[in-house]
Amino acid sequence: MPRRSKTEVAEGRANLLEHEADVIKAYRDGATRQGICRTWGVDDKWLTAQFDEWGVRVRGRSEAAVLRGPGIPPRSPKRIERLPS
Repeated sequence: MPRRSKTEVAEGRANLLEHEADVIKAYRDGATRQGICRTWGVDDKWLTAQFDEWGVRVRGRSEAAVLRGPGIPPRSPKRIERLPS
């Protein structure tokens, strides 16, 4: 994938800034930062800085995992059956 030009990066950022309320609502409704970055064409560091500037609390890893759902449950270890003594 070719690198984006400075103009394309600036356009993506400007477009996101125009839709501040929509972006904040999407994030609070469960959208991931990575998904927002992909949609608007911005990078995660910049988006996180914007959230800080806007006063939006950024979710931690565990909170994001809970939102994401259980995924694949952990395997339970095989039970070792004891032989009669």
